[in-house]
Amino acid sequence: MSARTGVTSVVESAEEGRLTEIRTLARRTTLAPWIGLAAAIALTALAIAIPSILNWDVRANDFPPLHAQWRPRLGPGTVPAIILAIVASAFAVDAAARAPWRILLLCTFVAGLA
Repeated sequence: MSARTGVTSVVESAEEGRLTEIRTLARRTTLAPWIGLAAAIALTALAIAIPSILNWDVRANDFPPLHAQWRPRLGPGTVPAIILAIVASAFAVDAAARAPWRILLLCTFVAGLA
C-alpha cells in the first residue's frame, strides 16, 4: 500500500464524516420549525382545555383563552386576509431565512401593527 493511497483514504473518510455532519445539521435545521409548531399547538390546546377540565373561572366570554366571542363572519377584509395568508405561507419562511435580523424584526413589528 502506498503512502498516497493511505492519504487518499484518510481524506475521503474525513470528507465523508464532514458530509454526515452537514446532513445531520440540515436535518436538525429543517426539523426545528416543526418542533416549534408542535410546541405552540400543544400549549394552545392546553390553554384551552385546562380551564374547562379543572372548572376554573377565567372570565372569558365564550372561548378561553381568547377573550372574545366566536362569531366568524365575512366582510371586505376576508379576501385580502386569505390572499395574505397564502402569500405569507408561500414566501415568508424563505424571506425570513435570507433577511438580516434587523430587517426581520422591523418587518414583524410592522406586520403586527397591521
